[in-house]
Amino acid sequence: MDERHNSYKDMLLDVSLRIDKDDLQRMKFKCDQVIKKRQNEKISQPTELFTALEERGFLSETNLDYVKGLLKTCCGGKIDAIRALENYERIYIPGFVPTVTGPQTTNTTYRPGKCSLRTRYFPGSRTTDCLC
Repeated sequence: MDERHNSYKDMLLDVSLRIDKDDLQRMKFKCDQVIKKRQNEKISQPTELFTALEERGFLSETNLDYVKGLLKTCCGGKIDAIRALENYERIYIPGFVPTVTGPQTTNTTYRPGKCSLRTRYFPGSRTTDCLC
């Protein structure tokens, strides 16, 4: 096997670890026109979804756009997963231009006697963290 293929599979494994069960259900729902119902129902892991997308030509070593779109629309714009895809693209796909630039804005709410909250607004999503 070549280095590119190994890096591609490693990247997909990395992304799969960042997808929780709810994210996977939303991704499967979004793929109903791509993956037939019977096979869709059998998918229980992100790696199985990736394999099904590869079999249908929606995912490959040089085409990550469909999965990137799923991450943006079904997984709350999982920035860490999208960055993993883009790191792979930066190395192996000529002419790649990243779409994730980081948080657009950050808002910190200080609440005396309670947890302070930090809300980070990303393109298409937001994340709130407790600063305790």
